[in-house]
Amino acid sequence: MVGEVIRYYRQKHRMMLTDIAEITGLSSNYLYDIENNIVQNPPLEILSKIAYTLNISIDMLNECLTKNSIKKIDQEWMYLLNQAIQYGVNKTDLLSLILDKMKKGQA
Repeated sequence: MVGEVIRYYRQKHRMMLTDIAEITGLSSNYLYDIENNIVQNPPLEILSKIAYTLNISIDMLNECLTKNSIKKIDQEWMYLLNQAIQYGVNKTDLLSLILDKMKKGQA
């Protein structure tokens, strides 16, 4: 299902797999496999790159994944997430942090 959403928005933006590959640094073959659900649970980092490129919410892609397979988050991650929320970190802040980290990794 996540692959179908990616394909829809890629086509909506009139982009080829090679365009997405060039921007994200991923291979066209890997993107093809995601779109065709050969890779069924791509890492969140990969989905973030694709979502950013397609100008869509990572939440949308993550929701597609969790509908297909329930992911268990270990207790340490839940604790850290709850602490972040208590200190005022919102989804936008967290996504910005992730995207900044990704940009630094690509530089």
